[in-house]
Amino acid sequence: MKLKTSKAELLKALQTASKAVHPKPIIPLFSNILLEVDGDSAKLSATNFEISIRVNIPGVKGGKFSTCIPAKLMTELVSTMRAEEIGLEFKSQTNELVVKTKSNTNVVKCIAPDDFPQTPTINKPAIKTDAIKFKKSISRVSFCAKSDNQSVLSGVQMKIEGNKLILFAVDGLHLSYDETEIGKKQKFIKGDIEAVIKADTLDTVAKILDENGEVAIEITDKAILFNSENIVVVVQRLDGNFPPYDKLLAPIKNTETSVIAPTLDLLQACKVVELFSDDNKVSFTTKGMMVEMSSTSAQRGNGKMEIVSQVSGAAISINLSVIYLKQFLEICDDEEAVIEFINPLKPVLLKMNGNKNFKHIIMPIA
Repeated sequence: MKLKTSKAELLKALQTASKAVHPKPIIPLFSNILLEVDGDSAKLSATNFEISIRVNIPGVKGGKFSTCIPAKLMTELVSTMRAEEIGLEFKSQTNELVVKTKSNTNVVKCIAPDDFPQTPTINKPAIKTDAIKFKKSISRVSFCAKSDNQSVLSGVQMKIEGNKLILFAVDGLHLSYDETEIGKKQKFIKGDIEAVIKADTLDTVAKILDENGEVAIEITDKAILFNSENIVVVVQRLDGNFPPYDKLLAPIKNTETSVIAPTLDLLQACKVVELFSDDNKVSFTTKGMMVEMSSTSAQRGNGKMEIVSQVSGAAISINLSVIYLKQFLEICDDEEAVIEFINPLKPVLLKMNGNKNFKHIIMPIA
């Protein structure tokens, strides 16, 4: 039972599947990756019960066998090999995998795959969406989730509403909302569908999904399944009630002051004034068609930067978190950022000038 494959493809598949391997699993079996070979089809599967990953290895030539290989050892071994092609030979009697090239031969002890859980397959995808847009939407939202990993707010809400895929996260001090057009839902779906996924798990999904083509998404009672070209990812849903985004977004509809400014100028100003802030606070003041950002430190002195902007409405002076403002600017992929205010005590709305589907809110600070 032999298999030949490209080193690059095998290593990529091992590194991807390993993201679902717990470094110190309670059950030793789950420090392994399931390798299944059937002719010209080969796939690797791994799970830590929060996330399961199955990766197809393209361009293989082999027989038929399955076994569990040690994830860390196998990944490190393949990464050290210089040959472009690697041969794998499975010895069923001893449950060993021979890993070889023209210049070296290695024998890896394996584990029987009988008790290894199978990764589910998508049967009825609710939607298909552009992979790049989906990954970008995740990056705009997931950083707003609570970092305690204990509550539902450590997750991101995913909702299929009409022809929109909505991602939403909030931690009480800032929130992000982003929507992506997805076309028509499948006919068998009735009403809206929603689920909550741990933010760090969703970040992992974004890192490993192929960027080419579309991502198929299926939401079941217990899990959410993602499928791109050669990868299937299954993540567990978080239990709990997520706060309704429409009620949280409603208070910032009627703003009194609007500032449109170059994103890079605002980001530079944040980096400057942050150096002089003892409490991560920046003073944001409009002066005619200028914006002044400043901070003061008892030990280091004070910093100030003025930015030419488009300012409309009433003048305002407000204290903001320089960390939260900078986080928004770092994910803003538009040349201009829009900042809208109600008054110095109310939430602040941040947007990208060329994107009507994204909203970010931060709270002022005393």
